[in-house]
Amino acid sequence: DGTEQGSVMPFIDGLESGVMRPLFLPDGSLLLGQTGRGWQAKGGHVASLQRIVWDGKTTAPAIKQMLATTEGFNIELTQPLKTSILNEQIVEQLKTAISIESWVYRDAPDYGSDELDIQQETIAAASLSEDRKLIKIRLASLIQPKIHPQQTARIYHATFNTKNFFEMDAVEKLHAYYTLYKFPIR
Repeated sequence: DGTEQGSVMPFIDGLESGVMRPLFLPDGSLLLGQTGRGWQAKGGHVASLQRIVWDGKTTAPAIKQMLATTEGFNIELTQPLKTSILNEQIVEQLKTAISIESWVYRDAPDYGSDELDIQQETIAAASLSEDRKLIKIRLASLIQPKIHPQQTARIYHATFNTKNFFEMDAVEKLHAYYTLYKFPIR
């Protein structure tokens, strides 16, 4: 309905400073201009310039995108879940491997806000597409409570504990964050 909202997935870790200027170069590599801007950046450097080059063939297990649906969220993966997991077992395994929490921030002129109204969302159902790369999650509730007059959109944080789900080695946990103003209507 014309409301901008969307997701972000962390995909690079262990950089030297805070990324401020990412730029894809004509050869497809990613150039990252970084600065701590006076803050303590995780990498420990005040500033850095790093270039990341894809080998052209390796696609690690990761969350490709997270989309809001009329019932909750779809999580699309870069790699299929392994076939040794039986379809009749996958629903319960996904419900225990995926957790979703949500919160809002106070949007005000002074700097910063605590996470307000943190909720552990209940996953009512989970299903897997035939190609095993799309997880459909139905939430028990889609209610967007108004808890502060200056609140932002609700942030949904999905965590996928990947142990034993992929053929290729994956990081222990995959994360996706979705900034949601409203769930789509049928």
